[in-house]
Amino acid sequence: MILNDWRWRSRSACCWRRGKDGQEVIFYLRSKFPTIPIIVLTGKPDVPDIIRSFDEGVVDFLVKPVHPDNLLAAVAKAVQGRGRSPSK
Repeated sequence: MILNDWRWRSRSACCWRRGKDGQEVIFYLRSKFPTIPIIVLTGKPDVPDIIRSFDEGVVDFLVKPVHPDNLLAAVAKAVQGRGRSPSK
C-alpha cells in the first residue's frame, strides 16, 4: 500500500508479506520515483537485504523497534539529501 502526500513530497510505503517483500517495494519506488529518498524499517533484518537496499540507494536501514532519535536522524539525512544514489 503506498500513500502519497504531494504537499510534503513524501511517500510512505507499508509492506506486508502478501506476495511482496521490502526489496520489491524498493524496486517499485525506484522505478516510479527515482529521486525520492527511501528509509527502510524492518523487524527482520537480513544481511543480503541490507546490502541490496543500500545498493538500490536507500538512505538508511533501521531495525524495529526504532528509537525516535534514530528515525529523526534518518529523516533529517534524507531531507538534507545525504542519501545514496542507486549503484546501477
